[in-house]
Amino acid sequence: MDPEKVIVQVLRRKKNAVLVEYVRNGEPIRVSISATKLTALTQDNKAEILIRDLSMGIPYGIPWSSRLSKLHFEITGEAIEQEFHKSGIWTLDDFRKNPQALTGVIMSVSREVVTQIVQTVKEYSTKEV
Repeated sequence: MDPEKVIVQVLRRKKNAVLVEYVRNGEPIRVSISATKLTALTQDNKAEILIRDLSMGIPYGIPWSSRLSKLHFEITGEAIEQEFHKSGIWTLDDFRKNPQALTGVIMSVSREVVTQIVQTVKEYSTKEV
Protein backbone atom coordinates (compact mmCIF):
# COMPACT_ATOMS: atom_id res chain seq x y z
CA MET A 1 0.00 0.00 0.00
CA ASP A 2 1.10 3.54 -0.76
CA PRO A 3 2.47 5.23 2.43
CA GLU A 4 0.50 8.35 1.47
CA LYS A 5 -2.77 6.41 1.69
CA VAL A 6 -4.83 4.79 4.40
CA ILE A 7 -7.56 2.16 4.28
CA VAL A 8 -10.98 3.29 5.50
CA GLN A 9 -14.22 1.48 6.20
CA VAL A 10 -17.16 3.12 4.42
CA LEU A 11 -20.06 3.18 6.86
CA ARG A 12 -22.67 5.22 5.00
CA ARG A 13 -23.16 7.02 1.71
CA LYS A 14 -25.49 9.92 1.04
CA LYS A 15 -25.30 11.39 -2.45
CA ASN A 16 -21.64 12.38 -2.95
CA ALA A 17 -20.69 12.26 0.75
CA VAL A 18 -19.48 9.20 2.62
CA LEU A 19 -19.00 8.54 6.31
CA VAL A 20 -15.78 6.62 6.81
CA GLU A 21 -13.99 5.15 9.79
CA TYR A 22 -10.28 4.51 10.18
CA VAL A 23 -7.89 3.90 13.05
CA ARG A 24 -5.29 6.46 14.08
CA ASN A 25 -3.00 5.68 17.02
CA GLY A 26 -5.32 2.87 18.09
CA GLU A 27 -8.38 5.15 18.19
CA PRO A 28 -11.31 4.86 15.77
CA ILE A 29 -11.93 8.12 13.90
CA ARG A 30 -15.00 8.95 11.79
CA VAL A 31 -15.19 11.71 9.19
CA SER A 32 -17.42 12.68 6.29
CA ILE A 33 -15.64 13.14 2.98
CA SER A 34 -16.40 13.40 -0.70
CA ALA A 35 -16.94 10.00 -2.28
CA THR A 36 -14.78 11.10 -5.22
CA LYS A 37 -11.71 10.95 -2.95
CA LEU A 38 -12.01 7.17 -2.45
CA THR A 39 -10.50 4.42 -4.56
CA ALA A 40 -12.74 1.61 -5.77
CA LEU A 41 -14.85 0.15 -3.00
CA THR A 42 -14.20 -3.48 -2.07
CA GLN A 43 -16.96 -5.98 -1.35
CA ASP A 44 -16.45 -5.43 2.39
CA ASN A 45 -16.91 -1.64 1.98
CA LYS A 46 -13.25 -0.73 2.32
CA ALA A 47 -11.38 1.76 0.22
CA GLU A 48 -8.12 3.69 0.11
CA ILE A 49 -7.83 7.44 0.43
CA LEU A 50 -4.93 9.85 0.43
CA ILE A 51 -4.04 10.94 3.96
CA ARG A 52 -4.17 14.60 2.94
CA ASP A 53 -7.73 14.14 1.61
CA LEU A 54 -8.76 12.29 4.77
CA SER A 55 -7.43 15.10 6.94
CA MET A 56 -9.85 17.48 5.16
CA GLY A 57 -12.83 15.40 6.28
CA ILE A 58 -15.55 16.80 8.52
CA PRO A 59 -15.35 15.17 12.00
CA TYR A 60 -18.36 13.03 12.88
CA GLY A 61 -20.01 12.90 16.29
CA ILE A 62 -19.82 14.87 19.49
CA PRO A 63 -16.30 16.11 20.28
CA TRP A 64 -16.38 14.50 23.72
CA SER A 65 -12.96 15.56 24.92
CA SER A 66 -13.50 19.26 24.26
CA ARG A 67 -17.07 19.22 25.60
CA LEU A 68 -16.27 17.28 28.76
CA SER A 69 -13.06 19.18 29.51
CA LYS A 70 -15.28 22.11 30.50
CA LEU A 71 -16.92 20.08 33.24
CA HIS A 72 -15.69 20.03 36.78
CA PHE A 73 -16.21 17.07 39.02
CA GLU A 74 -14.25 15.41 41.73
CA ILE A 75 -14.61 11.98 43.27
CA THR A 76 -12.74 11.87 46.55
CA GLY A 77 -11.63 8.99 48.69
CA GLU A 78 -13.85 10.40 51.43
CA ALA A 79 -16.92 10.25 49.18
CA ILE A 80 -16.15 6.64 48.26
CA GLU A 81 -15.60 5.77 51.92
CA GLN A 82 -18.95 7.30 52.90
CA GLU A 83 -20.74 5.30 50.23
CA PHE A 84 -18.99 2.09 51.32
CA HIS A 85 -20.11 2.72 54.88
CA LYS A 86 -23.70 3.45 53.76
CA SER A 87 -23.57 0.09 51.97
CA GLY A 88 -22.34 -1.68 55.10
CA ILE A 89 -18.80 -2.17 53.80
CA TRP A 90 -16.40 -1.45 56.65
CA THR A 91 -13.87 -4.27 56.37
CA LEU A 92 -12.25 -6.48 53.76
CA ASP A 93 -14.46 -9.29 55.00
CA ASP A 94 -17.57 -7.11 54.44
CA PHE A 95 -16.37 -6.46 50.90
CA ARG A 96 -15.73 -10.15 50.23
CA LYS A 97 -19.24 -10.99 51.43
CA ASN A 98 -20.82 -8.30 49.28
CA PRO A 99 -18.58 -7.45 46.29
CA GLN A 100 -21.55 -6.28 44.22
CA ALA A 101 -21.81 -3.29 46.61
CA LEU A 102 -18.94 -1.79 44.63
CA THR A 103 -21.26 -1.23 41.66
CA GLY A 104 -23.67 0.72 43.85
CA VAL A 105 -20.84 2.77 45.33
CA ILE A 106 -19.50 3.63 41.87
CA MET A 107 -22.96 4.63 40.67
CA SER A 108 -23.56 6.75 43.73
CA VAL A 109 -20.28 8.68 43.65
CA SER A 110 -20.46 9.16 39.88
CA ARG A 111 -24.06 10.46 39.86
CA GLU A 112 -22.86 14.09 39.57
CA VAL A 113 -20.53 13.16 36.70
CA VAL A 114 -23.34 11.40 34.83
CA THR A 115 -25.69 14.34 35.40
CA GLN A 116 -23.13 16.79 33.99
CA ILE A 117 -22.44 14.58 30.96
CA VAL A 118 -26.16 14.24 30.18
CA GLN A 119 -26.63 18.01 30.51
CA THR A 120 -23.66 18.65 28.20
CA VAL A 121 -25.07 16.27 25.57
CA LYS A 122 -28.48 17.98 25.77
CA GLU A 123 -26.87 21.40 25.32
CA TYR A 124 -24.81 20.13 22.39
CA SER A 125 -27.82 18.55 20.68
CA THR A 126 -29.82 21.80 20.86
CA LYS A 127 -26.92 23.63 19.18
CA GLU A 128 -26.84 21.09 16.32
CA VAL A 129 -30.44 21.70 15.26
